Amino acid sequence: MGTVVITIERNADFCAQLRKKFAAEQELHIIEGSAEKIGEYLKSLGFDHADYVVSGIPFATLPAKASTAILTQAKNHLHKNGRFITFQYSMLRKGLIGRYFNFMEIAREWRNLPPAYVLSCR
Repeated sequence: MGTVVITIERNADFCAQLRKKFAAEQELHIIEGSAEKIGEYLKSLGFDHADYVVSGIPFATLPAKASTAILTQAKNHLHKNGRFITFQYSMLRKGLIGRYFNFMEIAREWRNLPPAYVLSCR
């Protein structure tokens, strides 16, 4: 088995577009749902962990309860050598994200408009 990509997206229309565009991709699973259920989705596909969790979730504007649930799920279902990678436009929730991971590298991506921070955690 090669690389398996699981995407989780709340927007039903966007999920439909992705399914149509990537219909031929056998190792791509597009799930309409919430990242608060990462463990459920992994289990339903026969996995007990993820090697990487890549997130574009705007933690700065997400309610604290949802942020906590998502970060808990990501941490609990990430392989021991895995990484949680997220991009953020603000460092407002850096401390919250840091509570879940022992190590965090931060880079600024100036080519993105607006510029974003990339946090790579393990």
